Amino acid sequence: MTGIIFTAVLAGIYILFLVWYYGFNKPLSREEAERYISIMEKRAGGPNPATNSATAAVRKFALEDDGKQFFMVSIEKYHDKPQYKDGDHGVSSEQANLRYARNTIQLMLMKAGHPYGLFIPFTNLSNINRQDDELWDNASVVRYRSRRDFLNMVTSPQWAAGYGHKVAALRDNPNLPSRGKLAFPVVPVLVLAILLLVGFITMVCLYSQPL
Repeated sequence: MTGIIFTAVLAGIYILFLVWYYGFNKPLSREEAERYISIMEKRAGGPNPATNSATAAVRKFALEDDGKQFFMVSIEKYHDKPQYKDGDHGVSSEQANLRYARNTIQLMLMKAGHPYGLFIPFTNLSNINRQDDELWDNASVVRYRSRRDFLNMVTSPQWAAGYGHKVAALRDNPNLPSRGKLAFPVVPVLVLAILLLVGFITMVCLYSQPL
């Protein structure tokens, strides 16, 4: 009987984890999308020609929401030196970007977001239709639970407080929100494996005790 109860508890824990990890939220409404865009525009000093293209991209991103997880594919190219508006901070561009990452990872993890893969390119094999052979410094794939979570993050004061480090560090940074056409559920499988291991060890301890 004890084993059945313990198994049920572990199963309940895993179900609660899946509910938290995947969220199962409704897609963003137009009102929500416009609220996030309004926050971004205020932060940029109001609507202006310089930000119109970015605003249009965010609006499309939000209004085409399907309520599901997505992956942000990102590649980065550093400035030779960080371009802080208030002068030299005594760090390299890589260190400045790391400051941004440390600030952002906390916000991501709270909403079940996490890096899916971090990569450092070491050569170019082909550059179709590209005029130069310059090597990117970083490539990454980050999993977000939903577009709502992502927009909540990038409109939060905590995220804004660290974003200046990223702007200072990066000369170029294409970001490609993508659906996971073939994405192995690494974290859910890892959590399941841990719970199965805990259950196995606990059962062994329970049933190996002398009667």
